[in-house]
Amino acid sequence: MDPYGERKRVLLVQITLVIKQGCSPRPRPMMNLRQSAGRVIAVTALPEEGTHALDLLDQAEKVKADIRRMQQEVAQRKVDQLAKEDAAIDKWIQDLLFATPSSRNASSNTQLLKTVDQVAQALEDGRYSFEQVNKIFRKLSQNVRKKRINQGLEEQPLLQLLVEACGKMDCLDRNENSNKRWNGRVERALRRKVMALEWGIDLEDEPDG
Repeated sequence: MDPYGERKRVLLVQITLVIKQGCSPRPRPMMNLRQSAGRVIAVTALPEEGTHALDLLDQAEKVKADIRRMQQEVAQRKVDQLAKEDAAIDKWIQDLLFATPSSRNASSNTQLLKTVDQVAQALEDGRYSFEQVNKIFRKLSQNVRKKRINQGLEEQPLLQLLVEACGKMDCLDRNENSNKRWNGRVERALRRKVMALEWGIDLEDEPDG
């Protein structure tokens, strides 16, 4: 059950009650026929009406503040979720495409790429799905779009490595492939995206590869 949805429902009920209270006719004070008593009643009744209106306004402001706070919390949750997912994709790219540096080269800033066979094996061992691969592809292609690079796949080593490794995975017999999440049609989908990328077209994600 979504706690934010439940809180929103409660707040909507509160708003409805405030509106109903504000719209409901309040009993008018009975005026005494005698002038002196009438003055007393009128003087004491007006502050009571004003207090009721101020109470309603105060309740409405509190409800609006709660709604704003809830909206901010939901927005922040979305930001945190996107940041968490982005960090996960960066880790997939690092684990999948880049070789672990040896102790001799640990201090070097140069990162070596894995071979196509190594990436294909990582795809199988890590049980990567098409959805994960597609997210990796989109992250890698973001730099291409930002730089407006109009180059072929051979000029994009990370994309080329990913696509070719997916092709090797597609060629595996399903009985021989231990990654049962692999649907065997990933390379075809990625090559369509590469072609669209070269023409500056952003294809929508394909749900099933």
